[in-house]
Amino acid sequence: MNILRLLFFGMWLLVALWCLACEMDFITEGFLGHSPMLNYAFSTLCVITAVGGSWLACRLLAFPRIKQEVETDKTGRALKKWSAIRLSINSLAIFPSAICYYGLTDTTALYCMLLALTASLLCVPKA
Repeated sequence: MNILRLLFFGMWLLVALWCLACEMDFITEGFLGHSPMLNYAFSTLCVITAVGGSWLACRLLAFPRIKQEVETDKTGRALKKWSAIRLSINSLAIFPSAICYYGLTDTTALYCMLLALTASLLCVPKA
């Protein structure tokens, strides 16, 4: 589980480095273009991944089959496996929003990124 915690904090560090690089103009803001259709498509992608991914990551261990597998496993491998899957779902919810926020300079992606980051705090891998 220590590896999962390192990956969790590494995910946060990667998001912070991405935001810092964009804020310090190492990566140009608005690199995805300014088309209204493109803006709509990426904003929709951000909302779907942030809301759906955050909900799925928070509820993943409560699904009956997964809950039963984790409870019956005596070695702890099932919990590690599902915690790693939950961490990857969290990452897939956060990174598109972070990229779209700086790529489009649209605030919808910012709110989606903040929602996904807040939800990731509820999914910290247990020690």
